[in-house]
Amino acid sequence: MVVILCIIFFPVGLYALWKNSSISKGWKIGVTVIIALIVIVNLGGKDETSATSTQTQNVIETEQSNTTQTETVADGEQDKADTKKEAIIEKLKAKAKRDWPNDFTTQEFWVNEQIDAYEYMLTIENNSIKAKAQQDWPLDFTTQKFWYNEQIEAQTRMQ
Repeated sequence: MVVILCIIFFPVGLYALWKNSSISKGWKIGVTVIIALIVIVNLGGKDETSATSTQTQNVIETEQSNTTQTETVADGEQDKADTKKEAIIEKLKAKAKRDWPNDFTTQEFWVNEQIDAYEYMLTIENNSIKAKAQQDWPLDFTTQKFWYNEQIEAQTRMQ
């Protein structure tokens, strides 16, 4: 019981340790020294942690100010991309409503597949194969993605 108290709540554990007559004085001194060292190390560690956290906060503030400058330029481009994406999503929803007027699960599935394929096509660098896919299937991004991937695979097989 004394050992558990020393581990869980050391002040009560130390008191019980020194009041217990069945434990030798050498063990009492040893356990007290170990607990005292643990407490001292933990108290000393907090100063280092606060100094480190202060340095970390300074670095974060510097990075945030640099990031803010970069973000203002990137925000304009991101807004254009978001606006374009929203317009495409609206066109896709309108097409889905025309193609499946009373089938909402199919509409939702088809639109989500098209959005995923659209985002995939945005990650591909512009080249003649991508341009041809976009020209042939302007609002069918899953077909663009499929055709583009097939063309790239065939191109690598032909080399």
